[in-house]
Amino acid sequence: MATDPADLGSHLGTYRPSGGFTGFQNRPPVRTALLTVAGLFVGLIPGLFVALIADLWPALIVGPLLGAVAAFLWARRLNFEAAVTEARLHERGVVFVDARGTHALTWDRIASIEGKHVQNIARTPVGDVKGVTTHTYTLRTLDGTGFWLDDRVDNVAGLAEAVARASGVTVTPMV
Repeated sequence: MATDPADLGSHLGTYRPSGGFTGFQNRPPVRTALLTVAGLFVGLIPGLFVALIADLWPALIVGPLLGAVAAFLWARRLNFEAAVTEARLHERGVVFVDARGTHALTWDRIASIEGKHVQNIARTPVGDVKGVTTHTYTLRTLDGTGFWLDDRVDNVAGLAEAVARASGVTVTPMV
């Protein structure tokens, strides 16, 4: 793996984090906080039930706290920080930025790219409502290192295609 982005030649383009609410929501601390607050409210339900049935009012405090702790631990387990948040294409390679740091890869070090597109559709009494298509790509290097690309990066599908084209690999569907 190249260690210095200067070794990759001239800069061709940058794929930055997606903006708007989606970009805000995809920031790791915000996602963890949202899930923790959701756990607080979910934990309130059994606490309220116990307090009403068994007359144990401390359950109103313990239930939400346990729910918040469980949701926080679950959010940390989901490892939101693992995804690439920015990519810079260069003449001889790509630079990925994620929570682990900055990684410079030459095109010949990329072994495979697997992609998955999911169209979210909700059924309603009126008819189908088409939602958002989510894109997820897993890029593997020759030494087995993985990079997770998803909609946290603007035009992630274009990024995956550009990396595949430059590196000579084919984007294969995830199984």
